[in-house]
Amino acid sequence: RTPKAVKTITAHSDSVTSLTFLPAKRQFASVGHDGSMRVWDYRNYKCLYEMPVHKRKFNEACNCLGVNFSSNLLATGGSDGLVNIFSCP
Repeated sequence: RTPKAVKTITAHSDSVTSLTFLPAKRQFASVGHDGSMRVWDYRNYKCLYEMPVHKRKFNEACNCLGVNFSSNLLATGGSDGLVNIFSCP
């Protein structure tokens, strides 16, 4: 069988560079070249919150996203040379 898309979301104003699922919260987080991180509810595909996390540099901004499930932390890495760490609400 061929997988089928169940939903397409315009998540960022520029390229999406990374995303991760937060299954215990029924959410996923995405980051992109627009410099923002967004957290989504994947039951209704609504953006729960958005925050600027990195400054744009050479048309890039936020390049990667990681999660630590045991400590409830998200981390982002950007072209600005910063790693930002956030606690998941």
